[in-house]
Amino acid sequence: GRAGRMDVALRVAEAWGQRDDLAHQSAAVLLLGAAASRASRRDTRAIAAAASFADRLAEGMYDADAQEAASAAFLTAARARFAIGDWPGADQDFRRALECGLETTREELLAEVAGAAHQAGDYERAIEMYTDLVDNAGRSDLAARLADSLTRFGSFTAALERFGVYLAEPRAVPTIWLLTREALIFLRESGFDDTERDPDLAARRLDARPADETSEQTVDRCLFAARADPLFEPAWRELGAHQLERERLGLAYGPLILAAIVKRSPEAWARVFITAHRGDNRVLAEAAVHMGAGDYGDEFHVAVRNEAGVSAEDTAAIAAAADEADRASGRWRRGDAPPGGEM
Repeated sequence: GRAGRMDVALRVAEAWGQRDDLAHQSAAVLLLGAAASRASRRDTRAIAAAASFADRLAEGMYDADAQEAASAAFLTAARARFAIGDWPGADQDFRRALECGLETTREELLAEVAGAAHQAGDYERAIEMYTDLVDNAGRSDLAARLADSLTRFGSFTAALERFGVYLAEPRAVPTIWLLTREALIFLRESGFDDTERDPDLAARRLDARPADETSEQTVDRCLFAARADPLFEPAWRELGAHQLERERLGLAYGPLILAAIVKRSPEAWARVFITAHRGDNRVLAEAAVHMGAGDYGDEFHVAVRNEAGVSAEDTAAIAAAADEADRASGRWRRGDAPPGGEM
């Protein structure tokens, strides 16, 4: 498990750190940073131990006048302490890194660590750090990332409020944030309130499918699963596919957008595009291409062909529409080969 790997990394780093040469000590610092970034944020003991050892290495490097190496070691310790909420310790390490010539700011470091916490699924810690940046450091540009972490944590009301503040200022808004806000509005309009997510319960509810299930029962089962975890992607994906199969396109948009926001895969965005194309929803279709092709390139176009699930003629028409939307977006002009051929 993660805890075991962290213990091994600490032992190896300690062995390297006891060597007298700077190369092994610097390698130990890199290993400590990598291990701490991958550790569960609940394993505060091990992360704190990594930070303390990085501090000791940094002090030795500083005494040996290896300023650049010491700066990197203090920064590693600061990252680890930020990740476990040791603000005073992190700030002290960060100031020491600055003394050694570090060319960055506390806000940049905190934003980096907050992003790492979000990616690791530690949304509560990410919320804490993003809130500090937005409210205390004037980083309103990070309000959408705060809203995203709040969404993943299940705090939909606060997330919508943060998105409102973010969108109120004049700026170029990435498509993902517009779609995430729409997904939140869909959740609230569907009666979903702030909740503590329980994906295990949601999975059990979704799997409880009767043999003779009616269409109405399918909808109820998917929604019952989502009540346990409003961001349980399989429930929304199944509900969206069910509504699409019955040509209730207007009822398929919300579930499929929400599934794509959570999953963020070429297949998820392909399903949104196919549904929007069939429903003649050009704005949503273009947004799906922007997200799918922009993030995944050819994988998105392959997914469109695989997910179409209709006749070969219809599949070709849908794929051609995705190619044309991608060409019209101008994405390929930035260096990618255009869909369907070379530049």
